[in-house]
Amino acid sequence: MLNKVTSAAGSLLGQQNNLQKATLVVKETHETIPCQFNPQELSLTRSVSWEGAETPFLNSPTMQFRGSPATKCSLKLFFDTTDSGDDVRAYTNQLLRLTLKSGGGTGKGDVFASPPTVKFIWGKFQLFSAVITHLSIAYILFLADGTPVRARADVTFTQHDHDDDPKGAQNPTTRTEPRRTRVVQAGERLDNIAYEEYGHPRFWRRLAEANDIDHVESLVVGQTLIIPPLD
Repeated sequence: MLNKVTSAAGSLLGQQNNLQKATLVVKETHETIPCQFNPQELSLTRSVSWEGAETPFLNSPTMQFRGSPATKCSLKLFFDTTDSGDDVRAYTNQLLRLTLKSGGGTGKGDVFASPPTVKFIWGKFQLFSAVITHLSIAYILFLADGTPVRARADVTFTQHDHDDDPKGAQNPTTRTEPRRTRVVQAGERLDNIAYEEYGHPRFWRRLAEANDIDHVESLVVGQTLIIPPLD
């Protein structure tokens, strides 16, 4: 029994020694900003836009994907310097700087520069590239001379990359699908079909030419479309 307790204690100590610190990495300068304490909770929020297309042939509308806003990540950070008595703003000001123009630390003071893009990294967990769209800092403990020594920060990161986009949209001409057909469903348009088949709605004209169609909305439910490969 004693050996088991000793083994468990050793395992816990090993986990503590291998504790990964959460950090913020500034994309523009590669600067690394460590979090004083790791967050206890991290939440992701993503909404998706769908639109129903009504048709007299069906009892319920056909839902069509209409895109989505950026994914958001919210977390709470805690800062405390009561042991040393140092001003806790040495930590919180690093967050504030990431919401300012030229906040990436370039020192150029460019009035046209946007606040920097950052990535939250915590060991094996890496968040998407993002910008800080909300920051709320509460100073909750002060020394007798007014020096703040404890603070909480609520931070919202909003996605600022396209890593989740379909790869086919980047270079649809590399596709080599054979010539095939597709039956038009309720609510579909040529530009929507072009996006699904080729990765971009601008190729609706390719579909129109192959099927002798003169308008993006000139489709009939049940119509068979030829889906030619892109040259």
